[in-house]
Amino acid sequence: MKTISDEDIKATILNELPRVTSFTLKKQEPDIDTPLQEIFEVEDIAEMAQALFSHFGTEHSYFDLTTYFPWKTPGLFSRKPVIQDKAPLTIRMFVESVKAGRWLYG
Repeated sequence: MKTISDEDIKATILNELPRVTSFTLKKQEPDIDTPLQEIFEVEDIAEMAQALFSHFGTEHSYFDLTTYFPWKTPGLFSRKPVIQDKAPLTIRMFVESVKAGRWLYG
């Protein structure tokens, strides 16, 4: 069986997700522990996950986006801290799951 590197998996994830830029058009690329919900829409993550799981043949029956969405974001002018009731979804979680051959966080 071919060994898959973390970088190969991460590159596949970032390739499947849409490009996001800041107001100054600087490319925003999440690091391995950034909550993906803070940058991407649920539909984008769902499409990426499906493509990733099928590309690497990962068992994903326990992967459920309702565990991670809806993600609360602060209001534009709010200083009140946001209290999340959903778990963060990160690139590290996808990398570890692909290497294990199944979704580990269900």
